Amino acid sequence: MTWSRSRPVVERPLVAGLLDAPGSNCRGAGTLTGQCEEEVSSLTAAAIAPEPVPLVRDLAGRLMVPGTRISLDVLVADFKRGKTPESIHDSYETVSLADVYVIFAYYLRHRGEVEAYLAEQVREGAEIQARIEASDRPEGLRARLIAHIDS
Repeated sequence: MTWSRSRPVVERPLVAGLLDAPGSNCRGAGTLTGQCEEEVSSLTAAAIAPEPVPLVRDLAGRLMVPGTRISLDVLVADFKRGKTPESIHDSYETVSLADVYVIFAYYLRHRGEVEAYLAEQVREGAEIQARIEASDRPEGLRARLIAHIDS
């Protein structure tokens, strides 16, 4: 594909099969402009289905990669630390390299939504930790354990 000043010009080899399809008005065109460009655009959109984002919510509400124990939180944290998709895949082999790329494309296109989700996860985690620490005070724990062993 090459670019003109205002729009891409799709060269023939890229779309030859689409142009020569039965019923096409663009048979034998060298490059696409005007009516032929619209026809190829609609055919290309129909021919390339969007890739679903490989994330599901678990019972706790976390976004996870299906069939793994890897959360979106972990993958985005590594991405923010500068790790490449390949190195992340090497770290979490249960997540395919293609899935890592699709998840990062989703993150980059929906950064605000994902960051809001991550902030909510951090807030919920802090709330749960505070509840646990409030209900199970560590003061006197050593003495209670020693008393339990002696009895």
